[in-house]
Amino acid sequence: MEEFRAFIRILTVASLALAAVQIYLTLNKLWSRKHEKVVAESISIFGELLGLVPLAFLTLSFILDGQWEGVVDGVLWLGAGAVTIGIGAGMWVEGRRGRGFWRLLRDAMALERTEVGDLARSFFRPSGADEILRLLARIALIDEHLDDRERSFIASFADAWGIELSWDELAQQGEQDGVRTIELRDAVADYLSTSPPTAQVEQLGDVIVALVHADEEVSSNEDLMLAELSGMFDAYVSGSPERPRFEVALVPQSEEQDAAIRAVLPGVVKENVAGGSAYVVGRYFSERYAETVREQYQALNVFTTVLKS
Repeated sequence: MEEFRAFIRILTVASLALAAVQIYLTLNKLWSRKHEKVVAESISIFGELLGLVPLAFLTLSFILDGQWEGVVDGVLWLGAGAVTIGIGAGMWVEGRRGRGFWRLLRDAMALERTEVGDLARSFFRPSGADEILRLLARIALIDEHLDDRERSFIASFADAWGIELSWDELAQQGEQDGVRTIELRDAVADYLSTSPPTAQVEQLGDVIVALVHADEEVSSNEDLMLAELSGMFDAYVSGSPERPRFEVALVPQSEEQDAAIRAVLPGVVKENVAGGSAYVVGRYFSERYAETVREQYQALNVFTTVLKS
């Protein structure tokens, strides 16, 4: 019997080590993206708090009973929960760092109270509703797969607005333009150029975040688009649009390349940039998005770089 108990103790210690590894792997992925708004908003503060309350009482019980293994396990998960809540509150998100923790927590919980099911009911039919539905469909197709949950999510808006969707037509549109990120960003820019109400733009931003997470899996393309679109929406809602921080610039290395750029991109004008002059072909809010655009322009065989303005 003593040997069996010793074996159980060994397994208990091993399980604590596994728990520590699990926490590290989970937090490491979150921590590397703690500054991204979409990552912060994807964390359920209510869910984390609901999990921490019973865990805190269990840990206290283990302390009173002298069960140190349970105490260590509880402390590990309480610490992980605290870090996750900090990330979910947006403590490291740019533009929020100057606010107090309790204000960030309150704002995050207020946002979370807007449930996905309520979005369709609260987001009254806007002007350009057809265009907004097409935007949502293109975002859902950005990973080249339309999940049933994404389809149902978009359909809830179409039903609420009395609009009939042609999924075959939307899918064909996605195949025609390859659901490329540049075309999607341009479509969003065109929508913002119609000067929609800021409240509508804020709601659309929340809807897009919920749509991307509807299938419980965020692809690299969806993550890329969320980062850029969030910057566009935030700049629009602020009332004094922030200048995009990242510029994609073509830097000709010869007169022949200079002439070739002017021929291929007649609307682009050479500008003075750090270190010389270049053709700025786009300004973006997300560095990762700018890098994606830069890679596409490399096909011109011209030196292309991303400048931080």
